[in-house]
Amino acid sequence: MRGRRHRDEQKREFHRHRRHDQRGDKIRKKLNDIDTFVQLLTKTLRGLERDGLVARTVYAEVPPRVEYGLTPLGRTLLDAIDGLIQWVDEHGRTVLKNRLD
Repeated sequence: MRGRRHRDEQKREFHRHRRHDQRGDKIRKKLNDIDTFVQLLTKTLRGLERDGLVARTVYAEVPPRVEYGLTPLGRTLLDAIDGLIQWVDEHGRTVLKNRLD
């Protein structure tokens, strides 16, 4: 009886560690996804800054703070973006339906 109880405790301990490792893997995957997103966002913002569409302001604070804002050239895109949003509002469902057909 004692041997069986000990074996059962070992199995429970094994599964507890296994679940912990799986949770760790999920956390590592989420952190990797976040890191990938931040890298992509940074690359995109730097490209927009290089093109003169956004301005980057760095504040000498701890922790460091950076703000991005549209430049006058970037603001000229707002009407076009509003038009695109309106088009998607009017036709987006049709496009999605066509994708499913």
